[in-house]
Amino acid sequence: MSDTSGGGSLYIRLRQKLSGYANMDAAFQWLEDNYDRVTALFNNDRVRNFVFEPIKDVFELKGHDEANGIRAAITRVAVANMVLAGLPGKMGVGVLVSMALEAWMAYVIAQRVGIRVEKPADVLKYFTLLAGVIGTVIWGIKALLGVAFSAFSIIPGYQSARLCRNSSY
Repeated sequence: MSDTSGGGSLYIRLRQKLSGYANMDAAFQWLEDNYDRVTALFNNDRVRNFVFEPIKDVFELKGHDEANGIRAAITRVAVANMVLAGLPGKMGVGVLVSMALEAWMAYVIAQRVGIRVEKPADVLKYFTLLAGVIGTVIWGIKALLGVAFSAFSIIPGYQSARLCRNSSY
């Protein structure tokens, strides 16, 4: 589908939609304000079975080891996000709730695998650390490729065009 209304309004709408995901602080604030409710929703069997009654069998644990606890947290958040996505209307608050549920899932998994986190908002520092590491790795690969192509371009009689024949250079 193309936008025929002219002038990049599709771009503007896309930027507006994506800007809803940029406000992680609001999602973490919502999670901190409603942490007891989220915990009760997933840990209290009566509340969970009432809210998710048609699909409550999905939440049954097959065992009581750490791996099953992690699978249960992932399943609970995936089902809650599925229910949120199925609700009619705009996804304004739903996006924040979904992001907060993902942070809760990361918090539960971090506790299960032994990473020390005191509150769900502490997960944010690990996400920013991971983003920094990934950015550094990508920059390093780009630099290494630049060095490699520069080195191959100085070899006499061996043009770098042979290395990347399908390139758009």
